Amino acid sequence: MAQASLGDKSFLMLLNHGLLTVGATIAEAFPNMYYFETSCQIQIAAQAGGGKLLQWIRRRST
Repeated sequence: MAQASLGDKSFLMLLNHGLLTVGATIAEAFPNMYYFETSCQIQIAAQAGGGKLLQWIRRRST
């Protein structure tokens, strides 16, 4: 199930289960997890501040 959800990506956030990262080696997967978890912690801290958060919308180039 997770493999089908990942497709060609290396990061997956599982609802109510946590984070999943993959790589060709553990040495490749570990920094992915570190940065993924760190970005989630930053997001939670920003939301806890109570201020208005800016949303960045990434547009695909055509």
